[in-house]
Order: sequence, then C-alpha cells, then structure tokens
Amino acid sequence: MTSDAAEFVDRHRAELIQRVKMVMPIADDLLRKEMIHPEVYSNIQTANTSQDRMRELYKALKSGGPEVKSAFYRSLLKQDRYLVDDLGALGDGFNMGASSSGRSTGHFQPGPALPPASNILPGTERKPATVASDEESVGKITYYTSNHLGIGADGIVFRGYFLCDDNNKRPAAVKRIELAKQSNADREVALLIELDYNPHVVRYFCTEKDGQFIYIAIELCAASLDKCFTKEEPFDLHGLEPVMLLQQTMIGLKHLHSHQIVHRDVKPHNILLKDHSDSVTVKISDFGMSKQLADGRQSYSTRSGALGTMGWNAPEVLDESRNVNPTSAVDIFSAGCVFYYVLTGGEHPFGKPNRRAGNIEDGNKTLDRLQKDKHEDIVATDLIEQMLNMEPQRRPSAESVLKHPFFWSLEKQLQFFQDVSDRIVMEASDGPIIQQLESGRQEVVRNNWMEHITAVLRKDLETRKGAYEEGSVKSLLRAIRNKKHHYHESPKEVQETLGSIPDDFVSYFTSRFPHLLHHTYLAMRSFAEELTLQDYYPVQHET
Repeated sequence: MTSDAAEFVDRHRAELIQRVKMVMPIADDLLRKEMIHPEVYSNIQTANTSQDRMRELYKALKSGGPEVKSAFYRSLLKQDRYLVDDLGALGDGFNMGASSSGRSTGHFQPGPALPPASNILPGTERKPATVASDEESVGKITYYTSNHLGIGADGIVFRGYFLCDDNNKRPAAVKRIELAKQSNADREVALLIELDYNPHVVRYFCTEKDGQFIYIAIELCAASLDKCFTKEEPFDLHGLEPVMLLQQTMIGLKHLHSHQIVHRDVKPHNILLKDHSDSVTVKISDFGMSKQLADGRQSYSTRSGALGTMGWNAPEVLDESRNVNPTSAVDIFSAGCVFYYVLTGGEHPFGKPNRRAGNIEDGNKTLDRLQKDKHEDIVATDLIEQMLNMEPQRRPSAESVLKHPFFWSLEKQLQFFQDVSDRIVMEASDGPIIQQLESGRQEVVRNNWMEHITAVLRKDLETRKGAYEEGSVKSLLRAIRNKKHHYHESPKEVQETLGSIPDDFVSYFTSRFPHLLHHTYLAMRSFAEELTLQDYYPVQHET
C-alpha cells in the first residue's frame, strides 16, 4: 500500500471499520454465488484487523478477475456509494474497478444495475435499462456490456441478441471467451451443435469473433435453477412440479450421455429455465468443461484439469490417489446433489459450502430433510442414495435413473401393484418370491394393515371371510388389485372413501403404507427379466 493510502487509512480508521462491516455481506453473496473460493472467504473472515480484512478482500477480488470485481462494485453501490470513492482514494492497492472487457478504468464508473448473476435475463418481457455505449456488435451478434448475466466455465455471459436476418432479432445469451481459449470455445460449439434440437439442452445460434474475443450466441433463458430458492423474488415455475423438473433435467443428461458427452459441471447454476409465459422448460447449459469420450471409451483422462465446481463434483474427481479415470458417473453424482437441492428447497446433501468438498471426499452426507415415513420421500431417498454412491460403477446410468419409481406416474404405480399381485397369486408361501416380499413386512403393513384403512373399506373387505391375511404384504397387494379391478361394482361409499382412479386411489394406500411401493419394487427386482415386470426395471447391463 502507498504512503498516501496508509495516511488515508489512519485518518478514516473508524469509518473504514464500520464500512468493512458493510462489505462482508457482499463477500457472503460472492461466496454463495461461487465467485470466490471458500478458503479465500475464510481468510477474509478471520483476518485480525479491518485493514487486514480489506487487504484479503482485495486479494480475493484481484484473483477473481474483472467479473468478480464488477459484481462486487455493483453490489457495493447499492449499499454505500461513498465507500466506492473511499476505496478508490486508497490508490492502486485498492483500486479494483474494471470495465466489462477487462481493461482497467481507473475508478469504477457506475452504470445500470446488473441483474442477478444467473446466466439469464430476469423477466423475459422486460428490457433492462441500457445506454448506447453499452451495446457492442460483432457480426450477427450484439450484446450489452452492462448486462452481465453470469460466468461460464470459460467466459462471461451477457444479454444480447442474434440477428437471424435483416428483420429478425432473436434474444440470446452471449458468451464471450478470450481468443487464447479458442480451442475450448471450438470444443464447446462442436458439442452444442451435436446436442442441438433436444428440448432440454440450450440451443446454439452462431459464433463470431474479433481481435480479442470469441462470441457464442445461445438460447436465452429466464433463470437458473438456483434462482428458484432465493428468499427475495424466487423465480415462478408456473406449476412445474419438482419431479417433472428433475425428470427434464435427466432427459437432457441422458441425451448428453447417449452422445458420449460428459458434462463435468452439473449444478443448479447450469440448469436453466425457459419461460413460456404459462409453462417452464428445463435446459442444461454451459459445456465449457464438457468432454466427449473417444469411440469405445467409457472414461476420460484428468490431464485436462477440469474438475467441475467444488462442492458439486464427485469424490473420484477429488481423489488424487485414484487408480481409474472418471466416467459419466460423475454427472450422476452431481445430479444426485441437485435432486436433494430441489426436493428440499435449496439444501445440499453434503452441508454448507465451506465443508462440502471434505464431506464429499469422506462420504459424509445427510438426507435427513427427506421424511422417513412419507411415501414420496422414501422413494426419493432410495434413488438419491444410489446416485450418490461413493463407488462410481454402482451408480445408475441416466436411463436407469429415469426408470426409477421416483418418476412413475400414479397410474404406473397402480399398474405395478396389480401386475405384481397377479404374478404372485399362485406362488407358494414358502417359495423364494413370497419370502422376499414378506421379509420385513411389519414395517410395510404396519403390523396389521386392516387396522389402518377406513372402516367402510374394512367392512367391505371382511365380507369375504378369510380372503385376506391382515399381516401380509401379498394380501395387501391383493386387496389393492381387487378393489381397483372391481371398483365400479363396489358400493358408493367404498368408491367415495377410495376416491378417483388412479390419483386418489393410489394416494389412499401409499399415504397409509408409505413403504409399500419401495419395498415391493426391491423385493421383485430379482424377477425383473420376466415379461410382466420388464417395463418397471432397467435392463441388467445398465445397473
């Protein structure tokens, strides 16, 4: 720090101490957005004095580059304009302003407030305020330097548009990449072209370049997944249920893997949401770290150094002593973290950001935000446990994930109960299939399933004396099968207590016997190759 800067600190020590306190929430936000590393943040937080804390903050911003500096300054302007001037007055040691192109501006020149950093335009119908100097054009691509939308694996993303022809402009997210990284840009474009036309992968428009940068124009989306769980103005999913959101994510990931492409950076920030005014479509984005496997290869070399994002990457990527190369299973692990994140409203199975990497390496996860006595959560827990398996080869493929009961419709659940009941009706009680089904039955039927159904249904079933064993899983499945099969012949009060088929009917039983579907699915897995059950299980070579 210069002598002039030191004198300034001495004169304004008390004021700076107060204002450093105002800066820390911004550092918190940068950490949450993964724009600074947890270890760097820890250095800021544990510094002994205000001056040391400010120095550590300066180091973090300097190492983060112009994008991090810009995000910091724009957040700072919202809190205290004078602190910006004070930091500038400290001279080169604290002068952190930078233009969007990365060239120094001396002092920060305030412009229109940036939207939330999310690789997307917040509010597709509302144009952000811009001035003429913010607009830059390169060939068919135009972008706004004041509309910084996020940071991709290799560059900054801006709001802009793609000129389809002389009269048509298509809104676009414009990724700007330094020419020095042209090979990365070329690889990303090649992957985007290969993956084009899948509804759950962002569309590619065109590429342009000038003397400094390469510009890639892609489909503009309304928000990234992490914006759904912010406390202030969360993104409206227009009724898109978590199961459907995750299903679309996995369809996109399956498409990647079918083309032998490993994303290597699956996380909420790279899962985008396309707003269609009355509905939302999920799209996977940012292929800057992606890798296409060579023909016949199932793994990739780690010499590229692409590790993904700390806290979302698989344990085998973090393990320097590994004897085998990573595979597409790294994406399944990351997706498992995303599943838990979505189902719990923003929680992470491996804890707080500064502890995640260590917890992932140690396999120290918790899924306790999913209820142990709720049908939907029991099924979800089983799938997430498989996806987060520490052994990559034991994780399911993307296709297998999509076949899991977590994604089954209520109609398919009911059909499964019926098909299993029909399959086992003539099996001997001491045979292997019934033994598996009845193992652990106390938890499934809650000791006596007759005691947990409504009196109307119990009375109706008791008309067939001896037809049902009250402590048997097989018997409970038979009751479900029979009441579905003879639903329209049942008394009106029985139909009313069971509700409509399939939705109310299935929920009637799974709400009372939350372990039934999961238990039956596991018990019958040994017979998955039988024709009746093939549709419910992934083929053997996928598991």
